[in-house]
Amino acid sequence: MPEMDTTKMASSMLHFLKSIFTTNIQYMMMLQDQSLRVLTTLIDHGLATQHEARTILEEWAVNSRTAAIDFQKKTEDSFEKLTQYLDNV
Repeated sequence: MPEMDTTKMASSMLHFLKSIFTTNIQYMMMLQDQSLRVLTTLIDHGLATQHEARTILEEWAVNSRTAAIDFQKKTEDSFEKLTQYLDNV
């Protein structure tokens, strides 16, 4: 039976997972942007509590975007650490 290079296999798997993550985070950001546009349109055409609703929407947009960017950075840092580890094994 041929010997398996586990480091190469782990590196390939990590690259695959990183690719999936990158695609998913891009779709998540796109969905968030589209949701924000729809909600903004609804608030612009609504009759009641426009100012309060707009303030809440703006806060939500900033907080969720910041959280998504932080999550993306931390995950990418983790991928980088794993890649460095596998390169040094």
